[in-house]
Amino acid sequence: MTAGTPDKIDMDLYLTKDTVYMLNPSTKKWEKSSAVGTDPLGDLSSLMEINSAGPQAEANMIAILPYTSYSEDNMAYHIAYTIDSNGLKKLLELQKTNPMAPQLQNGMTMKMTLDIDKATYLQQGMSMQMEADQFGTHLITQMTATVKDFDKMPQVTVPDDVLKNAVETTH
Repeated sequence: MTAGTPDKIDMDLYLTKDTVYMLNPSTKKWEKSSAVGTDPLGDLSSLMEINSAGPQAEANMIAILPYTSYSEDNMAYHIAYTIDSNGLKKLLELQKTNPMAPQLQNGMTMKMTLDIDKATYLQQGMSMQMEADQFGTHLITQMTATVKDFDKMPQVTVPDDVLKNAVETTH
């Protein structure tokens, strides 16, 4: 995974079941930390899982509908979510914990679009942009993903040099 800003900060990382390995962009050394509870979106990730069954999924769907729009072209359906900080706070109240509360107080907004293939009904893409005012800076995080070859998932392994050289951190 590579993330960047206009100032071009690249981050390389591997995520296993229980560990995050990240190449520190400042020191150029590998670090590792526990992956338990490190989902950067925290409860927001589970909130966006509106396609599963059960009462929580139904509550999530109902809560997110006011922030949802729909469009389509010849090839795909596009479901877009545009949520301001007040909306994010309301949506996260549905979750059992709220690790993002401090960030949401700083004017955080989120825009996300899911692209669904018309022929297969499989997700073919996703884009997300989050903005927040933190540490005296206006931060913008953007991510775009293309989903393809559902039945051809390659095996991804953490390289031996990363496993050997990663130093434990407590991010």
